[in-house]
Amino acid sequence: MTNVVAFLISFAASVVAIVVVLYTERQRRPLLRFRIVPPIIIPAGDDVRPQCTWFGIEVSNAPCSRWLAWVYTREPAMSCRAYVSFFCTCGDRLLPGEMPARWSGLVEPRIETIQAGGGQIAYLRDAIPTVDLHANSAEGIHPVVVFPSPFQTFGWTNESYLYGWRHPQWAISHDTFVIRIRATTADREFVGCFRIDLTGGYANMRIDQLDSEFDSRYSNVA
Repeated sequence: MTNVVAFLISFAASVVAIVVVLYTERQRRPLLRFRIVPPIIIPAGDDVRPQCTWFGIEVSNAPCSRWLAWVYTREPAMSCRAYVSFFCTCGDRLLPGEMPARWSGLVEPRIETIQAGGGQIAYLRDAIPTVDLHANSAEGIHPVVVFPSPFQTFGWTNESYLYGWRHPQWAISHDTFVIRIRATTADREFVGCFRIDLTGGYANMRIDQLDSEFDSRYSNVA
């Protein structure tokens, strides 16, 4: 009888230990979060660049919860990619497909040309699509750029450099719309949704983060 009790206690302790280890490892997986950050503004009068404003979103890899942080660190989110989708406020797609987001902290891509077929073909060099986010670190995305004169709005991606910052595929005609940012790392993905309101004109533009109810609404649209 004593041997049976000892075995059961040992077995139960082993099961608890396995559960604790699995739970702890699960808590250490990358956890990406989104938040609005101040825009990037190029004022009028710049000799090189046109006047415009980029809305800013920060993607961060959150630290472990407090009860784990004194022992463990969050695993890094390696090779993160981000994609932006555009929606009307009613939930319908505004533009087809997903736009690859540009990580703002990376080097700007350079336009180079090659001779082909009797002409020149332009291409981008150093258009890096991924970043590594370590625990408690962050990187910015500026998914939308607005020009005041003429008043125009475009999605912002590495390929925008090939079109003078105005990529025709990502031209946005609505004054109010929703962007969905989907960030991926390994086999995980995270989604954040934001409403952009341009009805007040260039001087009174707004961006607001939507709550989880709206996140799920736009996340389920194919």
